[in-house]
Amino acid sequence: MCPYGNQALTELRDPMIMQSQANQTIQYETQPSVVAQVCQEVLARLGKITTASIESGIIAGKIGLGGDSESAFITLWISPKDRKTELHIQCHKEEMLVASGGAQGALAVFTAKLGGDPRLAGQTSQ
Repeated sequence: MCPYGNQALTELRDPMIMQSQANQTIQYETQPSVVAQVCQEVLARLGKITTASIESGIIAGKIGLGGDSESAFITLWISPKDRKTELHIQCHKEEMLVASGGAQGALAVFTAKLGGDPRLAGQTSQ
């Protein structure tokens, strides 16, 4: 184990590559199954679903940002919370220092597509 943590491992491997990350939590006034269905549809349109577990409420995949190697990884956690459904989104992408912001871009594209779906019209917070 590196005493400097995972970020240091990435920097030691190649000092010009870093990992960008972006997170967002949104609550919806609808059932978890509806949120999961919309998330899977949006992720399938934007990229590829690699894991979908209804039991655990976790969906993971990749969002294409242009080109085969230009993908950001996305993980979604869907859970009931106080008569609402909470969606936690985490994106990350390894990229060159001069081209940072891939994870933030993937998050923005994903949430914009979610916001356009009428089944999730009862969004309560971001």
